[in-house]
Amino acid sequence: MKRAFPWTGFVFIFLLAGCPLFGPEVPATNTTIELRNNGDFTVEAVLIYGSSTSATANELRASGTRVAVTIPAGDTAKIERACNALGSMLIDEALLIIPGTFPRSTTTGVVRRDTDFTCGQILRYSFTHPAVPTTLNATFSAVAP
Repeated sequence: MKRAFPWTGFVFIFLLAGCPLFGPEVPATNTTIELRNNGDFTVEAVLIYGSSTSATANELRASGTRVAVTIPAGDTAKIERACNALGSMLIDEALLIIPGTFPRSTTTGVVRRDTDFTCGQILRYSFTHPAVPTTLNATFSAVAP
């Protein structure tokens, strides 16, 4: 009996060999995420990330990996993850902790691999506040190592 598509066996072997038919393979190299507190008070932040580059903020909140960190004034927290795990991420909530007052909070939008950053860059969230700390600001940048 003749096969209807004699080339199907070749395609299957081609895919098993790891040929990137559907786009480039994302390297598993580690990528550093820095959370910099450039303020005068402690910041407590929750970073959420996931491997999908198309995840929405709500999808990340529902099924992403959460990392909670406390960053003293003037300090930096560093997180290392495999780049293929970092398809998208956001700061879900960051709190500026000022003793004797209510915390000030902020969130960020979703940033995505291959749009906002690439593997091998340092992914940096910087937290700042004005001289009179009425708000907390968070900015994202991707910089060369």
